[in-house]
This record gives sequence, structure tokens and C-alpha cells, in this order.
Amino acid sequence: MSRKKNNTLEMYAKVCEKLSKHSSEISALQEQTTAAKTAEKELKALKAKISDQTVDMKALDVKTIEWQAKVHETEGRLKAKEKEKEERSADNNRKMASLKSEVEGKLKCLEDRERKVEEKIAKGAELCSQADSVAVAARKKQDKIYAKFEEMFEQANDYMDNVDHSLDQVEEAEKTASGQLAG
Repeated sequence: MSRKKNNTLEMYAKVCEKLSKHSSEISALQEQTTAAKTAEKELKALKAKISDQTVDMKALDVKTIEWQAKVHETEGRLKAKEKEKEERSADNNRKMASLKSEVEGKLKCLEDRERKVEEKIAKGAELCSQADSVAVAARKKQDKIYAKFEEMFEQANDYMDNVDHSLDQVEEAEKTASGQLAG
């Protein structure tokens, strides 16, 4: 009986060993199942997240299209403004060139007038100088003539005085001669 017990015990030990091995395998399978379920939940969560992100991306794609349309529209307006600015600039440049030409023409005209005025002023100064010279010469000549006139006037006075004196003498001589003739 002991042998039978030994055999039974051995058999129990082998069965326990096999059960323990199977239990370990079952635990490993349960862990794998739990891990698989967790992975499946994570996969579902990731799929939901991807779905949400796809929706977000579609919304962003719509917004991107809207922004691209706005950018295109803004670029069009910007090009129109730049063209308008270039046209204004070209127009202003033409006006400036015209004004510059006009101003240069007027400056040339003013320079010619200024030159003519300066020539006339110089001529006037020369004429004034000549007039002053003529006036000085005339004054000298006038003074000379006046001095000569004074001299001639004095000589004429002297002559008249002499003539008067001579007439007086002639009258006296006549009176004396007529008094002698009467007497």
C-alpha cells in the first residue's frame, strides 16, 4: 500500500505540477487577454481621436480654403492698389517734369530779364556818371563864363563911367565954349 500511496502521491504531485503549469498558462492568457482588451480600448480611443482629428482637419481644410480665398482677394486688391499707386506716381512724375520744365523756362526768362536790367542799370550808371561829368564841366564853363561876364560887366561899367565922365567933360567943355562964345 505504501507503494500505491507513493504512486498516488507521485501522480498527485505530477497533476499538481501540471495544474500549476496550466494555472500559470491561464494566468498568462488572462494577462494577455487583459492586455488585448486594454489595447483594444486604447485602439478605440485612438480611432475616436483620429476621427475627431479628421473632423478637425476637415474644418481646418475649410478654413484654409476660406483663408486662401481671402489671401487671393487681398492680393488682388493689393495689386490693384499698387497699380493705382504706380499710375499716380507716374502722373505725379509727369506733372513734376512739366513743372520743372516750366520753372526752368521761367528762370531762364528771369535770368534774361535780370541780365537786361543789369545792363540797363550799368548803362544808367554810366549815363549818370557822364551827366555828372557834363554837369561838372558845364558848371566850370558856366563859372568861367560868369567870371568873364563879370569881367566884361566891370569893363563895361568902367567904360560907361569913362563915357559918362567924358560926356560930362564934353558938356562942361561945351558950356565953357558956349560961355566963351557968348562972352
